[in-house]
Amino acid sequence: MIRNIPSIHALSESLIDNNHRLRTLRGLIPVTDATGQPIFKTDSRYVTFAVTLKGVPFQLTCLPQLCETERFAIETAAAQTHLQGSYLLPCTYKPEELFTNDSIHGSIWTDLLLQPVPSGGTDLTDFVRSHLFKSNRKPLRSLLENIARMSRTLAEKELFHGNIKRKRLFITPNGEPILADYALSPTHEPSADLYALAGIALYLFIAACQPNLIPLFNARKEVLTRSRFNTIGKHLLTQAEFMRSETLIRIIDSMYCPEKPGARDELNLLLVKLARTAFSPMPLLNDLILSDRDLFPDFIEVPSQRPVTNYSSAAAETDLSLRIDPSECDYTGPVCDTLICYCKKGAWNYIDCNGTRLCDNDYLFAGDFYEGRAVVRDVSGFGLIDREGKEIMPCQYEDMDWYGPENVVAASIDGNWHLYD
Repeated sequence: MIRNIPSIHALSESLIDNNHRLRTLRGLIPVTDATGQPIFKTDSRYVTFAVTLKGVPFQLTCLPQLCETERFAIETAAAQTHLQGSYLLPCTYKPEELFTNDSIHGSIWTDLLLQPVPSGGTDLTDFVRSHLFKSNRKPLRSLLENIARMSRTLAEKELFHGNIKRKRLFITPNGEPILADYALSPTHEPSADLYALAGIALYLFIAACQPNLIPLFNARKEVLTRSRFNTIGKHLLTQAEFMRSETLIRIIDSMYCPEKPGARDELNLLLVKLARTAFSPMPLLNDLILSDRDLFPDFIEVPSQRPVTNYSSAAAETDLSLRIDPSECDYTGPVCDTLICYCKKGAWNYIDCNGTRLCDNDYLFAGDFYEGRAVVRDVSGFGLIDREGKEIMPCQYEDMDWYGPENVVAASIDGNWHLYD
């Protein structure tokens, strides 16, 4: 039996004057706007208010339209969010907690779901934007590893969210992903989570490889969801084949053919491999996407990562802005240690504020400088150079990561990883 639904006005009124209208939640205060009205958001079924409880911020979702089966499902799901290591934001279900007096339906007791606002965390979009702005891809690598671990853990614990989106994924201060709104998901279908997390993993990987595409992806919200994957998947597959990246090709194949036997198990393993794949520029993907007006019809042109400005020689001595035209480059990075890495026609190098190239020879890849060091790659492999362009570690390694804050290099040779200080 479905119960009557109180109006938003009735719910707001009860929350503002909640004396004797709440069974157990003492000290709950709604967050209000400038007019004194509670701040809320709605979807097709629920109303969610911003509140504080004993000074702690929460999201309070009113669940008035539930049958007994739905109530049992939400209560069970809310209990599962408290399992240790579940990657789920814990929430508390309160049946018949809030009393409202609606002019049409009369007196109604409404179920509530209380979910804390992640303390110190940030949503996925802001997390990616902030670290790309700092030219720090290490947290993106760590998050890719955590996404792969999350996917495996959710499957092992048989915790299926069913409605994973970027707006429901928060990143804690220590870089751990956590999912919100688990109890509110309309369906807990197993494969939906895996393909949603695979789309998020691809979003992170592209962000680290081709940062200038991320503003477009952010504007399109869930551009890498399974339902819209066919739109961009063909371009990503072209780039993956050009890079000869077996991992990327197989992930895309699994997304295209989800019903293939063993596809879900294989995709979980592939997410682990993706987290270990070196970040490399994707100029072909960049060109294909920017020229696809069916994919991004609203975008006539993508703004350059850096404005083009002409400086006098005197200004160049004090201004770190670089005299390089991003429109002529496949990629331009941010200023790092007074240098900027750029890629022009597949050749990578660095340039300083005077327009002088750092290295005589171009590279197949060049990473951003940090603490006076940067990872580069030539035909022989990966290596590490200093601020003068000299090789600190020769270009002979299969893969390499430079951890500037720890002054440690992780390098792979003959399939084995080693640490160097």
